[in-house]
Amino acid sequence: IMDEVLQSLQQEAPKIDVSVKNFLSVLIAKGQKDVPHSVSSSSNTVDSLANLPPHFLMDYARLLLQCLQSCVPLEYQAYFEQNPQPESQSASERLDHMCKYKAICALRKHTIDKGGKVSKSFGKSYLLSTNIWPAIKSLFLSQLEDGTRKNLTFGEGQQFVELYE
Repeated sequence: IMDEVLQSLQQEAPKIDVSVKNFLSVLIAKGQKDVPHSVSSSSNTVDSLANLPPHFLMDYARLLLQCLQSCVPLEYQAYFEQNPQPESQSASERLDHMCKYKAICALRKHTIDKGGKVSKSFGKSYLLSTNIWPAIKSLFLSQLEDGTRKNLTFGEGQQFVELYE
């Protein structure tokens, strides 16, 4: 079973880095004045971010990916102690989740040990199965709050990360 889970994780698409690039492409395209209205959106957040220079958007994306790389999922036992089995989850579903979590942690460790990027190795299931998104988002925002990121503001960064979410 573990081999099947590992294989499905490795084959999952899009990978997180690709989803961030796609997100950037939409924002940058939206900011172009000659883009047809079919790309437009009624969201003020999209409009305000799309008006930022592309290099600022890329800086927010780079910071987001750095935070993803830095955040480590909880140890196996700690994760399941903090995330008890919901009543609606069957025993089989719980075992599948436990197996997937263990596989994710092992694959992440292997990726990091080889000098790889988490964002190039995992797709959306990494974020969903580990429940790590709140930690990534918190780290991202704290990096902006300290004011050491030139040209990046907390407000724009918060819009960026919430819209990506």
